[in-house]
Amino acid sequence: MGSPCEIILESEQGNDSSAIVTLLEKELQRLEQKYSRFLPDSLTTRINQSAGSGKSIDIDEETGKLLDYANTCYEQSDGLFDITSGSLRTIWNYHDLGEKRYYRMMKSSGKGSKR
Repeated sequence: MGSPCEIILESEQGNDSSAIVTLLEKELQRLEQKYSRFLPDSLTTRINQSAGSGKSIDIDEETGKLLDYANTCYEQSDGLFDITSGSLRTIWNYHDLGEKRYYRMMKSSGKGSKR
């Protein structure tokens, strides 16, 4: 979703944690597919495309709870936490990297694929 991710898993010696790592990787892939603004068929992309159009889209319970939580964070932080982050995207400008170049860069750096 436009940022590196690292999971540090501590386990007892001799304990095979590969099943846990596999489960975590699958969950991160699921979240990436669902919420990445870099993927043209993600829910986030569909939400962003409908913004300002007057059209609504259906969201699932998970997304509804996530948006409710984001709103709570926004309210409790007096607006410091803002899920919309539109102005920050113009500063970070990941879009200029292009989706394929970004993923190639992440893959070649080994980010997100370490166990």
